[in-house]
Amino acid sequence: MSSRSWEAERRFLFLCLFAFGLADLFLLGFLALGFWQGFDVALAMLRSLSGLGPLALGGCALAVTGLLIGTARYRSAFLQFARRTRELEKEKGRCQALLTSLGDGVVATDEKGRIMLMNQEAEILLGWKAEEAHGKSGLSVVRIDDEKGRSLARGRHPLRPGKTARAKTVFSLLPTFYLRRKDSTRFPMVATCASVVSEGQAAGAVLVFRDMTREKEVDRAKTEFVGLASHQLRTPLTAVRWYADMLLAGIPGAVNDKQREYLDLLYQSNQRMVELVDAFLRVSRIDLGTLAFKREQVDVVRSMRAILQECRPVLRLRGLHLKTRFTPSLPVLQTDQKLLEIVFDNLVSNAVKYTPKSGTVTVVLEGKRAGERAADRAVRRASVFLTVSDTGYGIPFHQQNQVFTKLFRADNVIGKETSGTGLGLYTTKAIVDQAGGEIWFRSEEGKGTAFYVLLPLKAERSPKGT
Repeated sequence: MSSRSWEAERRFLFLCLFAFGLADLFLLGFLALGFWQGFDVALAMLRSLSGLGPLALGGCALAVTGLLIGTARYRSAFLQFARRTRELEKEKGRCQALLTSLGDGVVATDEKGRIMLMNQEAEILLGWKAEEAHGKSGLSVVRIDDEKGRSLARGRHPLRPGKTARAKTVFSLLPTFYLRRKDSTRFPMVATCASVVSEGQAAGAVLVFRDMTREKEVDRAKTEFVGLASHQLRTPLTAVRWYADMLLAGIPGAVNDKQREYLDLLYQSNQRMVELVDAFLRVSRIDLGTLAFKREQVDVVRSMRAILQECRPVLRLRGLHLKTRFTPSLPVLQTDQKLLEIVFDNLVSNAVKYTPKSGTVTVVLEGKRAGERAADRAVRRASVFLTVSDTGYGIPFHQQNQVFTKLFRADNVIGKETSGTGLGLYTTKAIVDQAGGEIWFRSEEGKGTAFYVLLPLKAERSPKGT
């Protein structure tokens, strides 16, 4: 091989390598210029290399052809990317339109509890613009109060940062929660909050809430109607009871055994109606905030013994065992005796009613000082601690969050015990709350239930009511 041909081959190999090396550097340029611009550039390169001879020119042509094919492929990928971007933009627009048209407020936060999204309804309800709320702590923008006007504790706030992934948390109207606007006015709301989970970790939360002002007004109107109707019903029912009493006492004349049997049934049915009307009246007064609460000194042991004495015939009839433990020399309570006895009667009668034959009902009254434990809770101030437990049917786990709501009766007892209004525990909780106390429970289906009540010896403030 001559030195001239060897030199030509070297030049050819060098130019091939040079062309392939520059291919990636020219890609972005060809991508922007497009296929035809790239073709023009390629022709210009070929012309500049025309003096290299046929073999070198052919090699360069192959290199440039490969480059152009690669450019076309990249251009096609770019067009697909652009089309997909437009589709995502349209999808984003649809989602934003959906959020805007929702009648509920929506607020979303990141894993640090900072607001990253707020729809138009949330802006209207909270009084914040999405732009000014963006990046702020959800705790400072979405301020939640309880029915007494106290701010919800940080540990219970649904948008608190750092919470673990968990199921939905639903805020019901009992107790009612309120959202506080930017100008510090507030409105009743119901809300659902769900964690945003990514790879098993909480990546934020989404709160959906609704203004319940209108619903509360309608509910108040219904409550007023029920109270008025119950009050009107009580008058004729009381008259029926008086006349039944007189007939049973033989005042108009002697009655035979058959007549007495019918009169007894009439009296008992009338008494049940009076108790139901009284329950409705109490509930309506509770809902309207007009339940009368009179402060007086109450001997809790004496009141409880009176309630248990009334229950003894039913205990014997059902074959139940009663256990009691009362701490000696319990201090007196500053509370309403009549309402306190309603609490005692509701808890004890429920334990008796929902415990099968040969079961056990246990009633414990003891004093607790501040700092001591009452079941699983710390005692904040000197209180009387009541425990009413049973070995009865228990409350299904999925219904335990409804126990203190109106008209609630557990599914597993409706077929076993047909009597009951479903208002007893609702009334009980309202009275305990009004007395400044606490009530909670533990229950396991098929094993029994224990209700706990903490009643402070002295209330922090006078309860509402007249």
